[in-house]
Amino acid sequence: MAKIDDIRHRTKRSNGTRALSKITTIVRHHSGGSSGNFDTFWSFWNGERGWGTGGYHEIILRDGTVQLCYDPNEITNGVKNHNSYTYHICLVGNGQFTEAQEAAWDERAAYNMQRLNVNVSNVKGHNEMPGASTACPGINMNIVRARISGGAVGGVQIEKPAPATNKLGSRILRNQSPMMRGEDVKAVQRAVGVTADGIFGPATETAVRNYQEARGLQVDGIVGPETVKAINSNAAPKAAKPAPAKKKYTLPNGVLKRGSKGEGVRQLQTALNAANFRVGTVDGDYGPKTEDAVRRFQSVHLPREVDGVYGPNTRKALDKVVN
Repeated sequence: MAKIDDIRHRTKRSNGTRALSKITTIVRHHSGGSSGNFDTFWSFWNGERGWGTGGYHEIILRDGTVQLCYDPNEITNGVKNHNSYTYHICLVGNGQFTEAQEAAWDERAAYNMQRLNVNVSNVKGHNEMPGASTACPGINMNIVRARISGGAVGGVQIEKPAPATNKLGSRILRNQSPMMRGEDVKAVQRAVGVTADGIFGPATETAVRNYQEARGLQVDGIVGPETVKAINSNAAPKAAKPAPAKKKYTLPNGVLKRGSKGEGVRQLQTALNAANFRVGTVDGDYGPKTEDAVRRFQSVHLPREVDGVYGPNTRKALDKVVN
């Protein structure tokens, strides 16, 4: 699951809201630069353009972190003349995006398509909107739509992987530039448990390292003769997984709500801050800021239970995020 950085409590807004039923289209953007986040973009939006609301509901940073900037009912400034019915997601970059970003995009696109009842044909690029003249989002949206739908959209067919053997040849595979590609890369990816896209990138290297460590091989992220031998022989891990590590954040049991006080509230506030649903000062007082942070957390992880009350389901969801 993508890492969420919820900044909705501090972003400026002035455009007003709309009913969720009015949203019919999800628009993908790119930032046009190799770095940035909401705060750097805000300097341009507000300082140069004079906007009182930012451009995007979500921003996907280069490491795959998703900044939640605005609730979906808020009208942002993503595409001129089309903001009353659109939900905007921007990937930081200029036509080239990381594996982590694309994975986060796929996850967030699917999530928003479901909750907003948007069909894949209405997942658009900025340059596909009527009247738009721009290179944004810097990617062929037919390919993007085909990928998230698992089929053919706009004349592009994404092949679903056929049942395949993991048998490998003699080519040594590693993460390098340009990235190595091919059916042997797919075989490695299937063996180590990542998406078999045939591209040996950072996520595949990490998975290979984990595979090597679990089987007592040299941990270097390179698929050489010993790792090939292990994959071809379907070698099992040498030892059971270590016992689960002690949880980093203690979460209170029971129910906490506006007016609650004490150590349990402190524990909850500490965990919410760690999960990037910030409450500010940890003071043990379940006041309006804590209630708002709980609501924001629930809107992402428990969208059917957004009541601002901390209970067993919120505890379970928060535990998954922070521990």
